[in-house]
Parts: sequence; C-alpha cells; structure tokens
Amino acid sequence: MILQELVRLYNRLDENNETEIWELGFSPESIHYAIIISQQGQFIKLEDLRFKGEDGKPHPSVFVAPKFEGKRAGAALKPYFLWDNSQYVLGIELKNKKTKKKPKHFEAFLKLQKEIISKTDLKNTDVNAVISFLESDSEKNKLVNSTAWQLAIEENLTGVNLSFINDDSNQRRFVFEKESVKQAWRAYYQILDAKAPKKMCLVTGEVGPVFDLQPTIKKGVGGGGKNDIPLISFNENVFESYQFKGNQNAQINRFSAGKFSHAINYLRMVKKHNLRIVDTLTLFWAEKNKVVEDLFGGLFDNKLAEEDGYSKVLETFLKEIRVGRLPLELEDESRFFVLGLAPNSARISVRFWHTDTVRDIGKKIAKHFNDLQIIPQNKDKNRQMPSIWQLLIETVPLREGEKRKSENIPPNIIGPVMRSILMGIKYPKNLLTILVSRIRIDKRINYYRASFLKAILNRNFNKELKVALDTQRTTVPYCLGRLFAVLEKTQEDALDGNVNATIKDRYFASASAAPRVVFPLIIKLAQNHLKKLKNKIPGAAINKEKLIGEIMNLLTEFPANLKLDEQGEFAIGYYHQRQYFFTSKPEETEGEN
Repeated sequence: MILQELVRLYNRLDENNETEIWELGFSPESIHYAIIISQQGQFIKLEDLRFKGEDGKPHPSVFVAPKFEGKRAGAALKPYFLWDNSQYVLGIELKNKKTKKKPKHFEAFLKLQKEIISKTDLKNTDVNAVISFLESDSEKNKLVNSTAWQLAIEENLTGVNLSFINDDSNQRRFVFEKESVKQAWRAYYQILDAKAPKKMCLVTGEVGPVFDLQPTIKKGVGGGGKNDIPLISFNENVFESYQFKGNQNAQINRFSAGKFSHAINYLRMVKKHNLRIVDTLTLFWAEKNKVVEDLFGGLFDNKLAEEDGYSKVLETFLKEIRVGRLPLELEDESRFFVLGLAPNSARISVRFWHTDTVRDIGKKIAKHFNDLQIIPQNKDKNRQMPSIWQLLIETVPLREGEKRKSENIPPNIIGPVMRSILMGIKYPKNLLTILVSRIRIDKRINYYRASFLKAILNRNFNKELKVALDTQRTTVPYCLGRLFAVLEKTQEDALDGNVNATIKDRYFASASAAPRVVFPLIIKLAQNHLKKLKNKIPGAAINKEKLIGEIMNLLTEFPANLKLDEQGEFAIGYYHQRQYFFTSKPEETEGEN
C-alpha cells in the first residue's frame, strides 16, 4: 500500500509538471566543486560551489544529475556519468592532508564515460573536453596543485563530489546539464533496461526490468544520517526466502522503484510536506486537497506555520473547531496520507503509516486540539494551540540552567503519539507516567504540560475535565489539587511573594501521591500564613479562609494515596485554581462587594 501510493504521487506530480520532481534516471545530488576546463580539456580553475548554511558551516550545492538507480555498496565499482567523488574522478581521496591512489575507481569512471559515448553515438565537444582532461595526467596535476584543492585538503574533507563545466561564456553550466548529454544518458539507460532480467513488479503488476539493488533515499531522513540508505534491502541471508538472492525477494521494477524513491525524496525536500521530531521524519501529502497539506504542517509545527504564512488557514481551522465544526475546505472525501520514517543501519525503518479521508482526518485532528484546550497562562494568551513538538518536549527533564533539547525526547513515543492523533485513539499509556514524573520532579506545571495532561486524562480515562476552573467538580483528586493551590497562594500573599521555597517546592510531589501524610501539615502552616495576611489585608484573608472551607467541605477525608491518573487530575485541579487567581482577581472583586 505504501509503495503504491508513493508511485501514484510521483505520477500525479509528473503529469502536473511539478518543477520539484525529477525524471527517472536523475537525482538531486550534492556537488562541492566544479572543475572548470577549456574546450581542449585544459584545466582552468577549481570553483568552490559550497555555501554557508544556517549552522554557519559550508554545505554543497544541489543539482539534478544523471544517476543509476540503486545503492553503491560493497567493493563493487559503480561510477556515475560526468560527476562523482574524488576517488572516481581523479583517482585520489581527500583525507588527513594525504592523497591515496585509487586507480581502479578512476579507471572505472573513465571507462563508463567512453562506453556511454560509444553506445549512444554522443557527439558533444563538451564531453570530449572532459575525456581529454581525464586522460591528461598533467592537467589533473594542475588541479591537485591548485590553491582551492590545497584548501580542501586542509579542511580534511572526505567524499567531495566533483563535476565539469566548460569555460563557455554563453552557457556556463555543468556538462551533464546539456540537453544532448541528457538524451545520451536516457538512451544508455534504455540499453541497460534491455539487458536487465524482466519480472512482474509487485507494486504495479507490470513486467519490467529488475535490478539487483533498490534506489536509496537521500541522507537526512530522521536524525540526518551520513549516507543515502534504501527503503528496501536484504543484507543478510536470514532475510532471504525461497532461494531468492538480494532484491529478488522484492521484485520491484526499475520504474516503480525509481518513482517511489523519487517521491520520498521530493516529500523530504519540500518543507510543507514533512515534519521532523528527533529521529522520526513524518511525510504527508494529499490525493487532491492541497489545503489540508498546508494545515497539517502548520498544526504540528508552529515554526513552519509562521515562516510559510499558513497562519490564516490555521486561524480559521482553530476558530471552527472551537465551535464544533470543520472549515468547508476540509469537507472532502479525497484521501490524505501520513508516513513516518526513521533511519537504521541497513535500511529506513517505517515507524507508522496512516491513510484516511480529508474530512475524517480533519475531525480527528480537531478532536486532538479540542482535548488539549485549557485556560492558558497569562504569558501564553496569544499562542496558538500547542504543536506536537511543544507537547513532546515536555517529556524531557528540565535541568537547572539548561534548555531541553529535542534529541532527548524518548524516540519510542513519537510514532505512537502521532498514531493516536491520526486515528483518534487513546494516547500511549506511558505518556501519563512520564508527564506526572516530570511534574513531580520539576515542580513545574506550565500551559503545555497541563493541556497535554488534560487531553490524556479525558481521552484515556474519561475524566471530562473542563477548560477552566470547575467549582462543581467534587472528585477528591481535583479538590485536593485546588486546595493545594489555595494554600500556596495564601503563603505567597502572606509573605508578599518573598518566599525562597513555597509549599509547592517542598511538598507538591508527596502531596499528590500521599495526601493523608502531607495535607494536615500544610493546613497547619496555612493558619500561620492566614494570621499574617489578616494583619495586612483582612479582606483577602477572609476570602482565602472561606475558599479553604468550601473546598474542605467537599472532602470527607484525605486518602492515603492517589493512583497515577488521580495524580494527573490533582495537577489539573492545581493548575485550574492557580490560573483562576491570576485571571479573575477574586480578592479585589469580593473585597469591594
């Protein structure tokens, strides 16, 4: 199912002449340097094509170049046409300021260029100039001794990709970008197709040429691996069946293999089609509806929404779901697809795969955001709904003086959380344990933690917690959380906020787990705080006393302990009551009355 849909995506993009998709037999490749030569094949200069990225480091430029489908693996030599790394193009490798002879690689590279020229009857002066350069040791030595090459050696660069530009003032572009050269490459590929064994494709059911190695997905999937890796591979005998060897176990012809790999690379490279959290790369696309693609990226990645101007779509969606309906653009029965990928040593791992109609997936996303709704803290009033990253980062421990990093998010929860949202099912069971533990250790309940906690309790435990303070709710954990918040606020008001450590800092964890032990102690402390508050603001002290009494009347006794879901409800009761103090300002209002 996954491969079929990726092939259909490629076909749609190809039919619509999308500029971001490329034809089979070509691939976006990183080129570090351009070798500038004359029409006679004489070396002129080495041009650095790298640019400074957001991380301040130099990155190679990307060009769509001719390339064989399949991974270059093992000791087998597999050169490319008119571009390759320094081992193949020059027979040397940049490493630790030394050059190491690799004659077999260079010989294979030169042989391929000549073979393509002869078999396709390619007559191009630019290609002939490249052959002249490759056959001249003196011209190659000029390159090796050039200043640009010496600088590359000093940088300890490895895996440097090189290609050729003829010094033509009218058309200064790579030789492989010339149309006659592209035609020759297409013709050569047809020759290879004719020689390859023909088998029925498991993706399309059509008979076509099948190659030994599957195409690779460009590096950058998940945490950003150093090498291109395939989605399908068989690198051990234990994975092979029925005496089939290698990719004979997955009979996928070159056309289907090229299409699904190109489709994945397209989704990976176009920002609005992907979302990365730690090592998981989530790819998403629509069968017809383009609005949902923009919406999906914006909802789950706030930065993407801000940068690409999706805020209007987001704002409309969030307004509509708050009143219980979907925007008209999402009332659509066409399909929507979500694919989660992560890197592995030998192949890409599929973390999750989900397909649904645009309408149903819109409803499930709306349900997720409705579950998340909770009264924000003052500083969060103007923020959109929490993105999935903002929720998951709350599972990371907060160490004093350090910022929480995305790579510390537990990778085993990302896929299950996405699946819960997309399928409208319960959130992963271990999430509640992680969040409650973080709250108990950090003594910190912010807007994101509270919203995520509320969503989990409502969906997984049917708690029916409301957005803001619910004075009609009489459950013991919720009332205990409210009571703790009132006692803490009493302490703060009595001491004018000059408290080195509040009762939350000292007792929150134990109060939420074993109320019977802690609450008698902190209620006794509150009597001292109320006495101080009476001397300063009598009306505020009376209001606090009254509120403590009202909540205590809802409690028959303090339980010996609270279960995990009850500890979560305790935290929500505490959060609701705290936000009520800072939004309604009850002391001033009731004092005036």
